[in-house]
Amino acid sequence: MMRSRLWVMGLAASMSGGLGCGDEDRAPAGSESSGAQTGVESLQPEEPAQLISYECRQDPARKSTPPGAVASEAQSFRETGRTVGAAVAAWRLAEDEQYGPTIAAQFNQLTAENEMKWESIEPEPGVFDFTAADALVTFAQQNGMKVRGHTLVWHSQLPTWVDELTGADAVRAALTNHIQTVVAHYRDNFPGVVVAWDVVNEALNVQQGPMGGTAIFRDSVFYRELGEGFIAEAFQIASATDPDALLFYNDFGVEGVNGAKSTGTFDMVSGLVAAGVPIHGMGFQMHTGPLDQGPGAADFAANIARYAGLGLQVEITEMDVSLCAIGGNVLGQELQRYRYNRILTACLESPACRSVTLWGVGDANSWLNDNGCTQGMITLETQPAPLAFGDTYARKPAWWGIYDALTGCEYQ
Repeated sequence: MMRSRLWVMGLAASMSGGLGCGDEDRAPAGSESSGAQTGVESLQPEEPAQLISYECRQDPARKSTPPGAVASEAQSFRETGRTVGAAVAAWRLAEDEQYGPTIAAQFNQLTAENEMKWESIEPEPGVFDFTAADALVTFAQQNGMKVRGHTLVWHSQLPTWVDELTGADAVRAALTNHIQTVVAHYRDNFPGVVVAWDVVNEALNVQQGPMGGTAIFRDSVFYRELGEGFIAEAFQIASATDPDALLFYNDFGVEGVNGAKSTGTFDMVSGLVAAGVPIHGMGFQMHTGPLDQGPGAADFAANIARYAGLGLQVEITEMDVSLCAIGGNVLGQELQRYRYNRILTACLESPACRSVTLWGVGDANSWLNDNGCTQGMITLETQPAPLAFGDTYARKPAWWGIYDALTGCEYQ
């Protein structure tokens, strides 16, 4: 079953005496202690010279990245022929000399990290600033990449003037003008580059009660003034503006088949499809941890299947795998690698899976660093380190888990 993974867990547990992320007794990755106990020489947090070999479920005779593989071999995600994206910040392209070349070499799709959100692109009523967003789309165009537009309608990162709107007419007018102007700008100025939009982002929440959780609509200005119909309206406006763009609903905490939010989201999306609303796909954010749960890969695959049954495409839109709960030692890095591999494989094995996107490039620029790793009121020394590249853009074991998934090797 999962012999390789269990072997890693057993070794790492013997190294550290447990799996706690604050365990001060654990041996640092690549230390003399770790090399002696694992038998895997020089397994460093970044640019490992050797990696543990997993059996591929599809072909047990084939192995994943084997011990002895040289991490500096000239391979990239985009060379696999899959659509693989990253969230990108325009200011980093200008200030970080390694950032742009890494993106261009590894990825063939990008998502604007913040530059296309409402507060950035229309800070005042009818006053649009496309400067930063256009810089990203130009970079993508110059490097043969496509772009996912993110996001047209979201309750967060709104300018104050939108939050303060009252009355259905005023909100509908602002919503319509914003979507039409933004989508038309990229339709006309960068034809064929922005191929998909997260039209509505995170519209649902969970209300806890004595009988458990219930999915509810978030208390946004759009829901208050337009009701739940704002979602269908947003998709209809976007579709009318650019009939060629793929239109997605995007959310977190909905990746498995169970749970109030996941059920509520599926019911909502099913209703949109049944009503003939022009929605083309479901985006699963997939901010997750290193253990294969919440959801497990099989649970995620089952959820993909039911959306595919609606005739929709699916995408992993914002994946990262935080090491806060387990630490960045050999165990944490191998479980992170394993988690990336299993989840991405679950998506890529479905014909409905269009693309997978990581929410960032290197660990140093992850959004998770804003809060660090906490346990209650205590800030831990552990770092989230959730991405495929380390602070200096060297490839981590996670990179190889992703690469193996892209090339058809799911770890057993």
